[in-house]
Amino acid sequence: MSHRGHHRVVVLPSAERTVLQTVDIDTLGYTGMRVYVDVTAITDTPILTLTMSGYDSFADEIYTLLAGAAIAAISFTQYSVYVGATVTANVSANQALPDRVRFGVAVTDADAATYSITAVLF
Repeated sequence: MSHRGHHRVVVLPSAERTVLQTVDIDTLGYTGMRVYVDVTAITDTPILTLTMSGYDSFADEIYTLLAGAAIAAISFTQYSVYVGATVTANVSANQALPDRVRFGVAVTDADAATYSITAVLF
């Protein structure tokens, strides 16, 4: 199945969070994505780490597509996953987009961060 154009997905709406967040989105028919993490407020020293994982339905396994660098300040960060992407550690991956992607945001301590995650599928 092929889609025309782009489709924007709110993975996690803007909110204050202190614990691990995990969200799956279906990406069937799309070949790539750009992901945006917008951290708008922090309390003390939270450190967030975004991991994007693919799901292989044949093997019933989850594998890492891209593990982002730690985010410890108010920032706007972009990540890319698509075939032909220039590979940059913790920022972009030259990989085919699977039918399902799992987003995980790990938090190193109980300090709060207000952030959102959006994805543009293409």
